[in-house]
Amino acid sequence: FFKARYINKNSLNNKKETYQNRYSSNKLDINFLNKFDETQKEDLYLGIVEVVNFSEIESSLSEEELDIINSKISEKIINYLEKDEQVYKNDKDEYIIVIFAKDEKQAKHKFMYIANTLNQISYESYSPEVVIGVSNCNISNSFNTYEAQKIARNALDLTSKQEKVVIK
Repeated sequence: FFKARYINKNSLNNKKETYQNRYSSNKLDINFLNKFDETQKEDLYLGIVEVVNFSEIESSLSEEELDIINSKISEKIINYLEKDEQVYKNDKDEYIIVIFAKDEKQAKHKFMYIANTLNQISYESYSPEVVIGVSNCNISNSFNTYEAQKIARNALDLTSKQEKVVIK
């Protein structure tokens, strides 16, 4: 709970950062990629989870109630991820998720499950509306966090209520 509040308070400072600094690799531990060798066929997928109605929720709830929704979102994501997969909060209405999947179909299934799970959260009659933009980053190539987030953000712009997850 207090970690969620800390993140929420610091997110106001994140908005003042430059566009380049918003896509930072310092929060993402990419050392875990060294565990996977070239013979493995898994791909790395980076998704940006955006709560599209966050400003509406934020204006209607107190800071403590907002923290509760943030902690519920974080808990649902963390409980779903496998051992080497990661999540971090990039902005007050965005989470960055890194998963492994054998192919794009499996990745889409995993991210759709996350989106559907988060869309079922409710608090005081408010529910987050979540969409996810995803970048496919083959682990055999060098991993560039900035580029992956840029591609995921472009995919995020293509999402809609009908298509909650877009992979580019």
